Amino acid sequence: MTHRVLAIATVVAGLLSLNQGNAQAPKLSPPPQDKGLPYTHSARPRALEAIKGTTAIFVGGRYAYINGYKVRLDTKDILRSEAVLQEGKLYVPVAFASLITQKEFNPTPIPKDLITIADKWVYEVERTDVSLPTSVETITVDGKVYFSAADLAKSVGKQVLQTKRGLLL
Repeated sequence: MTHRVLAIATVVAGLLSLNQGNAQAPKLSPPPQDKGLPYTHSARPRALEAIKGTTAIFVGGRYAYINGYKVRLDTKDILRSEAVLQEGKLYVPVAFASLITQKEFNPTPIPKDLITIADKWVYEVERTDVSLPTSVETITVDGKVYFSAADLAKSVGKQVLQTKRGLLL
């Protein structure tokens, strides 16, 4: 985001100088992916391929990637349902519990006329109510129940890998 703002500011400043009679062209900088940054938009397809076969949840995100498909953590409150990191555990809204416990993942297919925006599509998945085992820690965030995704995943026999940015199941 910082690089995008900087690039826009550079272009605007250059255009303003042209407008004032200065014939210098605006100084452009290379796109962020050419500056050696760890993740860029152009790296997205490769990153999604790397996490296929897993569920990836990221701290502060409102979405998870399940087998490479982008899904919402909570379909009822889509604007304020971010994954939260507390005391080293990643907590997600209770609405996401059924997606961790499901044996098969079958998202609703993207409509054929919208296939051109597939990389931005958020998939819908059938969700059922799940009773959380007592071994799964819960917290309340803004009046909503959140649960430890790692605790639930372990209780159903899934392998868990947690990093400071997120969680892979």
